[in-house]
Amino acid sequence: MVSMATQRWLWLALLSLLSSAHRTTDSPATDGCFSDPTEISVAVYTGKGAGVLGKVLPGQLLRSLGYSVTELSQYDLVDRLEEFHVLFMPGGYDVDMMEAMGKVGVEAIRSWVANGGGYLGCLLYTSPSPRDS
Repeated sequence: MVSMATQRWLWLALLSLLSSAHRTTDSPATDGCFSDPTEISVAVYTGKGAGVLGKVLPGQLLRSLGYSVTELSQYDLVDRLEEFHVLFMPGGYDVDMMEAMGKVGVEAIRSWVANGGGYLGCLLYTSPSPRDS
């Protein structure tokens, strides 16, 4: 079970990112800052490797605050990422996530962030790196 302190940190990090989100010409909206949570579309990665808490808690919190939240699997990520302002990557098993997304998925995320997408990664727990073996 995740401690209350960890949960509070997660919520504060999410809210901080969302409250400072800016629109770019490559984002779904094109000018200024967001002032209303309903203007911000958030994708939560729930595919292979995502931790159980990361799949459920962020979406619940964000929906309760009025944000538009969509869960994306590794199969949706590349094709749908441009629809969103923010991508939340939960803690989980990093090796499984990387394998599931593949190089194409990882590069899609990098490119999307470079073009103005908001990325929040939350490391609650991970699997050991293959390099550590």
